Amino acid sequence: MTFYDEWRDWMLANRKPIDKATWDQMCGSGQMRFNSARGWSRYPTKAVDSAQIVANNSGDLNEDRDAAPVAAWHFFSIAGINNGHVGQGAKPGGGCLAMMSATCPEMVGLDVGFSSVQHYLDARPAARYLGWSTNYAGGLALPIDGSATAGLNEQPVEEDDMFNDSDRALAGIATAAVGRIEVGVYALNKKVDSLLGTDALLLWATTDSKDGLRQMVAVVQTAIAKIKTGTVLSDADLAALEAVVKSVPTADIAAAATATADEIDRRALERLSTDKASVITSLAALGK
Repeated sequence: MTFYDEWRDWMLANRKPIDKATWDQMCGSGQMRFNSARGWSRYPTKAVDSAQIVANNSGDLNEDRDAAPVAAWHFFSIAGINNGHVGQGAKPGGGCLAMMSATCPEMVGLDVGFSSVQHYLDARPAARYLGWSTNYAGGLALPIDGSATAGLNEQPVEEDDMFNDSDRALAGIATAAVGRIEVGVYALNKKVDSLLGTDALLLWATTDSKDGLRQMVAVVQTAIAKIKTGTVLSDADLAALEAVVKSVPTADIAAAATATADEIDRRALERLSTDKASVITSLAALGK
């Protein structure tokens, strides 16, 4: 599997972040989440509060985009304090970067996909290319397919005295925890996608009791709440989600569509009746 394939599979499994509507304005966070999910060769040792701060903490940047190896991080400066952007090379050079941006020409999820150095500069005239580095605030990507490609041309970064061995151990634990959460999110996404992508849900939602509908929502909300707090989904949680999916009937889809259309018409007529009554009342008041 190529590094491009790794990024694309992760994007497909994480089409949107669990804490925002889209990936836009989350370029640095997305880089941390992807690389933490696959594991770091060395965890970042410096501040990663913004893409510009990471760029400042990643040693000397090489402005020759064509010389960049796979998995190198490419940094951009944008007008404003600590306002920058970052993408990771899915292929050698600067022609294919994995990034979180609404400008990506090859969109895989919600504002996440692939772009190039030049395309990003063209789409954001205020941006300036700073260069690339194979470390991310001191962090190093895992080798790709067992090779040492990600470590080539590494620029040394001064160690932070405040980041000791104990901190590194905790960082390793945090990385493992993020990986488990990502697995849970992927499992939940598959379950929810299979549920919401089923047309038969229309029939089920219009014929089942309210208690049944509330139970379905409760199961999904419970799973989401656990993931947001870093709790790994248990076999029982996944079984409950599986049960929700299996509870959707596979009855006549045409009948479901008709029932749904009838309900929409009924609600529209109800609104018109209410509006008509309101107009009559208002006219009566004016006549007094």
